Amino acid sequence: MAAELYPPPLILSSPSPLEGEGREGGKLRAPRPEELTPATLDLSRFIRPGDAIIVGQGGGEPVTLTEALAAQRASLGRVRVFLGPSFAGTLRPEHADHIGFSAYAASGSNLALARAGLLDIVPCHYSALPSLFADGHQRADVALLLLGGAPGRFCLGMGVDHAIDAARRARVVIAEWSTRVPETPGSELPPDIRLDAILPSDREPATLAPAALGEEEPVGVEPGRRLPVRQVRPGPLALFWMAGEGAGVHREPVVLVLARDESTQGDPRGQPRLSYGVPQ
Repeated sequence: MAAELYPPPLILSSPSPLEGEGREGGKLRAPRPEELTPATLDLSRFIRPGDAIIVGQGGGEPVTLTEALAAQRASLGRVRVFLGPSFAGTLRPEHADHIGFSAYAASGSNLALARAGLLDIVPCHYSALPSLFADGHQRADVALLLLGGAPGRFCLGMGVDHAIDAARRARVVIAEWSTRVPETPGSELPPDIRLDAILPSDREPATLAPAALGEEEPVGVEPGRRLPVRQVRPGPLALFWMAGEGAGVHREPVVLVLARDESTQGDPRGQPRLSYGVPQ
């Protein structure tokens, strides 16, 4: 099954991914992509006003390209960007003067966009995203991807997701090719994705910084005690999720509160225990 979904990688006739033309069995697979440099990276050559743009998510974000998108936004006209979880924090609320934002979740630095009322949420299951892009219900005129791999063998690294289906339909595909992206098995670039331009890079992939756990006020919950939601103070030991019931979905969050019980009774190691409460 994996072999059908992700065909063999694009193999170029030259040791460099920027020279020569890709061929398989003597048949031309793809034209040579245009090589870009930071000095020649002018996105207005590729992006038109009104375009829908998808960028790689999480560790698969092409940060050099998204930085250029933010910096050059005024020259592009009004465009829309579809985001996944963003770890780099490149696209921010102040960029909404020329960019509209949508996403399937307010994860990572997307939360700042959501809090500012600048993020449109696409209401769908995550597993539905590939088909939404594949059949065109979710537009993608331009795809900005992050690639890795050995010279001549591109791979998607940490970006094996719905961006593949979006790139297949996109008018323009621009890739940042970083020597720091690992060549991960199974992430070979599908041969039917045409690269129009590629930007060599040595930048590290974006990572999610760990949250700092500082001193917090005690939640004050006794083991097993049921609390009203208004008494719950979010902190590093609070977990939130939406609970479903039958065909419907609760509109209020169900909160599991983990509170430190400083007593050592019942713990042979003498360490603080974790207790829990459930909202009424």
